[in-house]
Parts: sequence; structure tokens; C-alpha cells
Amino acid sequence: MLYVRDPYLNEMRDQTEYHIRSEAHKARPLEPSKVSDKDWGDYIFFFANTKGIHFERWVNFTGHRKWFNVIRNTVTDEILATYRPDEDVKKIIADLGIDKKDIKVSGVLKKLKKKSS
Repeated sequence: MLYVRDPYLNEMRDQTEYHIRSEAHKARPLEPSKVSDKDWGDYIFFFANTKGIHFERWVNFTGHRKWFNVIRNTVTDEILATYRPDEDVKKIIADLGIDKKDIKVSGVLKKLKKKSS
């Protein structure tokens, strides 16, 4: 059984209370009405799911129904951190000691580079 630290309840909860819904920090198209149906479908339904460190959006669907982000190693299935969307992802990454070169999700990397500039 896998347990997840719920960042709203600040306690460990059974994984079965949650669903992975999308990639975290994925940039939404600025003008969705101008995006092709194929590109919109790709944005909604597909995400990187790369080998290694991955940033995901999860939702608690049995209790408070709030969304939060998870940093998970897809090789080991280890959850490295959970955090609310309003928390500073850059600080969380630094606190974990994760090297930016190990982050495979392009949206997160672009966001970090912009903040560093």
C-alpha cells in the first residue's frame, strides 16, 4: 500500500483516496479558442510521464476534493514531495536537493529558468 502526505490535511493518507489527473506546471495555451482540436486534446489528455523525476497534479476525490502537486520518481514510484499549488516549487526543489538537470518536465524547467533570470 502506498501512502501520500496530503498537504491540506498534513497527514499520511491511503493512495486510493487520490487520482493522478495531469502534469503539474503545464502551461495552458494563452488563447485556447485559437488552438486546434488536436493540440487542445494533446494538452488535456497527454503528459510527459518521463522516466525519473516527474511533477504531477493529483486530486483527493473521496474527501476535500482539492488539487495538489506531487513530485514523484517514476522509476521507483517514490513520492519525494507533495505541495499545494500556492507553494513555492523552486524552494521545494532546493530543499529536496534535486538538481535541475534531473527534472525532465519541460514546463517546470522553463518556469524555473524564468524565475532564476
